[in-house]
Amino acid sequence: MRINRDLFLFSGKRPKEKNINEYPYYMVNQKKVAASTLNIIINALEFCYGEALKKNFIYEIKCPKKDKKLPIVLSREEVKRY
Repeated sequence: MRINRDLFLFSGKRPKEKNINEYPYYMVNQKKVAASTLNIIINALEFCYGEALKKNFIYEIKCPKKDKKLPIVLSREEVKRY
């Protein structure tokens, strides 16, 4: 629900298909959300407008691949300390 509230604030009016497609781009470019957060946003919008409201929006956005982060590796000294 928070995502839909933020979409209403972003669009300033009742969201139209254009606003719904622009919102994830805004979140990536302006708010710098992670790929996993963007996937949640896209899925929430698809559920709300596709399933719950039965709208036939065509989404131009594909879910991004998850960011790859290297694991944190402890040094020998750090391991002996624990």
